[in-house]
Amino acid sequence: MKKIIALAAVAAACSTSAFAQVSNFTGPSAGVNMSAVSTTTKLSPDAQIALDGIGQQSFGTSLQAAYGFPLSNDTVVSVGGTYALTKDKAGNFEIDTGTQVQFKVKNQMSLYVEPGYLVSNTTLAYGKVSYESAKLAGESNVADANGSQKVNGFGLGFGIRTMLDKNLSLQAEVKQVKYGTENFSDDGTVKFKTSATVGTIGLGYKF
Repeated sequence: MKKIIALAAVAAACSTSAFAQVSNFTGPSAGVNMSAVSTTTKLSPDAQIALDGIGQQSFGTSLQAAYGFPLSNDTVVSVGGTYALTKDKAGNFEIDTGTQVQFKVKNQMSLYVEPGYLVSNTTLAYGKVSYESAKLAGESNVADANGSQKVNGFGLGFGIRTMLDKNLSLQAEVKQVKYGTENFSDDGTVKFKTSATVGTIGLGYKF
């Protein structure tokens, strides 16, 4: 009987320890991310505009908030969102002589679900599926050539998050974002499709 009680006590202690480890990644958290972004914008073939929109490079900053739920001793699922504080380059073209238009992606918002697996006491590997929303804005030196269009899409990514202490965490992530095809002109002759590869390094705080 004493052996059974001892084994039960050890099992309970191990279970408590495991949940204590996974609890590093549960509950509310917030953070700030620095990103390197490669954005590509393609126009419809009948647009008859020469667009330089392949692999436009940008660096940006975003805010993040999330809440993690434990699923087992070593798995977590988080739901959260990010909002970009900066604009990303998305291409440029010339409508006519002297009228330059530069595409930029702004007001970027992401809502995501993030399943994760505990690979060590303080490190979580995770995948990500996200809904993406943004505005693709055309900024020009001619007022009549300015405009913007809301775009929606989805993202797929993966990353790793490690605790630096009981509250601070460091994460690295790669995500591919694809937006839907939208019209940029009133007559529908100029359609565009934007995608981006985003690499981020972030610092988080667990409350």
